[in-house]
Amino acid sequence: MKKIIVVLIFIFTAIQAMAQTEPKTAEEYFKRGVAYAEKNEYDKAISDYTSALKINPNYTEAYIKRGGAYFGKKEYDKAIADYSAALKINPNYTEAYNNRGKAFHNKKEYDKAIADYNAALKINPNDAEAFYFRGNTYLDQKEYDKAIADFNTALKINPNLAEAFIGRGIAYWIQNEYDKAIADFTAALKINPTSYQAFYYRGRAYSPKKEYDKAIADFSTALKINPTSDQAFHYRGFTYFSKKELDNAIADFSAALKINPNYDNTFFYRGSAYLVRNEFDKAITDYTAALKINPNYAEAFYFRGVSYANQKEYDKAIADYTAALKIIPNYAEAFSNRGVSYANQKEYDKAIADFSAALKINPNYAEAFRNRGVLYANQKEYDKAIADYSAALKINPNLAEVINPYLSEAFYNRGKTYGNQKEYDKAIADYSAALKINPNSAVAFLNRGIVYNGKNEYDKAIADFDAALKINPNSAETFFYRGKVYIEKKEYDKAIADYSAALEINPNSAETFFCRGGAYLGRNEFDKAIADYSAALKINPNYVDAFYNRGIAYYGKNEYDKAIADIEAVLRINPNFPKAKELLEAIKKERGSN
Repeated sequence: MKKIIVVLIFIFTAIQAMAQTEPKTAEEYFKRGVAYAEKNEYDKAISDYTSALKINPNYTEAYIKRGGAYFGKKEYDKAIADYSAALKINPNYTEAYNNRGKAFHNKKEYDKAIADYNAALKINPNDAEAFYFRGNTYLDQKEYDKAIADFNTALKINPNLAEAFIGRGIAYWIQNEYDKAIADFTAALKINPTSYQAFYYRGRAYSPKKEYDKAIADFSTALKINPTSDQAFHYRGFTYFSKKELDNAIADFSAALKINPNYDNTFFYRGSAYLVRNEFDKAITDYTAALKINPNYAEAFYFRGVSYANQKEYDKAIADYTAALKIIPNYAEAFSNRGVSYANQKEYDKAIADFSAALKINPNYAEAFRNRGVLYANQKEYDKAIADYSAALKINPNLAEVINPYLSEAFYNRGKTYGNQKEYDKAIADYSAALKINPNSAVAFLNRGIVYNGKNEYDKAIADFDAALKINPNSAETFFYRGKVYIEKKEYDKAIADYSAALEINPNSAETFFCRGGAYLGRNEFDKAIADYSAALKINPNYVDAFYNRGIAYYGKNEYDKAIADIEAVLRINPNFPKAKELLEAIKKERGSN
């Protein structure tokens, strides 16, 4: 019986305690609602504010606080209704105007927000918060001068309003006035040393100034304050990326994606870090993830194209560059890189068209000029190639190391074309231009020497061949052509020396044996001449000139039968060989008279 009495007393006491703690008045409901709201228990807070309003329908503070709870739940329409109800009771309630303005702001109904802040300021022209809130709205409307003016006024009224320093700093930061922005964020931190926003945005301001260590320090502090900030991880990662600390960058981008797996920019930049590390498969995976979130992300298409091109998957690269161009038709880099992929597939006309399109968009695109120049050179359109290489160098002289070899080669090749057309002066000018760019081009000296020989300027030709041999002493071709000049000058000893040097380097040149034979023939050394012509014929049994000249050598030795045999061989190979028939008849006639 005693146990039952004890239990009944306990139940009665508990019920009595509950009765004592359960609110009875509007004020009590209001106070408990405030306590719930401070713990972010908004539903419970709303319930209590509603109970308070049932008891007292004119309880303006309850409307304000319930509006605040709805605001915390992002139920802005309900918040606006409560702030409007408060204003119906008290039309001069500045806090209600400010709060309703914030709700309109978050709904992006900026004009209504500004109207509410204006109403608050009409009631209280010294309301620093109203100026601050209106400044924020102007900021989102990109009316930066108005925003800064409002933040200035807010700070004049209340110099310790950290949020106004932050707002003004953001306005300066957006306008690339980074020093002013940093000064404002620093001022905010003096007032509130634990402001996540101030550290975060100051980091954003240090980054474009390339003060990367300071930026990283600020993002790191921001993350200590708010460890779940995907933005702070993202931008610290971006700063590491700018410092080329790719492992740290990837780690931060990955941390950001763990918090927010739907952030397309983070996938994009992690992909770019992988691209720089030549981890093309991982890069492609990340760019693809970015495109899944944002199918209109032109840069993601572009850089995925770059990744495919590095893997020599040119069809996929072209498809991605094309997709990027559908989104941004004036994307010069996409045209240029698609041109490179077309060129790698040997679709030269399409490549040239793309480089031309890139240059139409950006006439100062040096790399596009260079690449188009390469294709023109491959198509032997040397005038166009030289024009493009020259344009590239004019735009960016720092490309000289890359472009000059191409430009020198284009001058050289155009020089060869002029030489073949016997436009010797133009050929010499181009070879000289090539040598100005590359003074160590043995082939340019060689070919200019050949042209001088064609112009009968033998001393200049020899000087060029000498220069070529100084650069490349093992050029059989240069010895051969210098030998030919010495023949023209009838300096047979020098000619023979050069042909012999050429044959040491290349003993299988029928033409060199033939020409040395000619030098010996010029000196009436018939046996040596015959030996060289025979060597030429061993290499090329149908070398008609060698038969003819050997026949002359035999004729010079009065070996008529051998001479006749060689001239007859000439006529078998070429019945129309000039003067062969006349020579044959003369030899036969001389043989008959002897």
